[in-house]
Amino acid sequence: MSCDALAVPTCAYLGLDAYYQRVAHVNDGVGWIIANEYPDIRYEMVRRIEQGGNTVCLLTGNGSWRSVPTIGSDDRIAPYHLINFPVKPGFVYLNEDGIEAVDPDYQEDIDLSARRVPGYMSRVRLGIVEESVKELLVFMADTDWANVGVPRFEEHEVNDYLKSVLDDRFFLACL
Repeated sequence: MSCDALAVPTCAYLGLDAYYQRVAHVNDGVGWIIANEYPDIRYEMVRRIEQGGNTVCLLTGNGSWRSVPTIGSDDRIAPYHLINFPVKPGFVYLNEDGIEAVDPDYQEDIDLSARRVPGYMSRVRLGIVEESVKELLVFMADTDWANVGVPRFEEHEVNDYLKSVLDDRFFLACL
């Protein structure tokens, strides 16, 4: 199956890399694979988040879905476009959200006296996914893409929601 684009799951948490440059943290799974394959995408995410918030947007090419899907300063060509797809918040506020809002893989590492932890430690939030799907459908109205991968998540209720609202242009992807 050919793919026109892939939605990359993200959170709004921005940190620093080893060179003290701002970098976006990506989620495990599909986001992690994409960020390792195309490291410059994390800097493009920073630029987009700082410009307009963590919203659905094109991360590749010159901002047009018709453009060649290039990434980074060296214009490396990807096999498909990449779309920012927020699924987690910038931070988890422990006094409001509770430890249950933290992904089980991170729960043991958390200092429970901390007020907040980075959003990449969060579980995928259905409310954020719902908003991202709305934005994705608006974005897609201006394209002629027929095959767009949306990440498959460990949270079954999120996958069930995605299957119930996305049409036949979309497929659940797991790399």
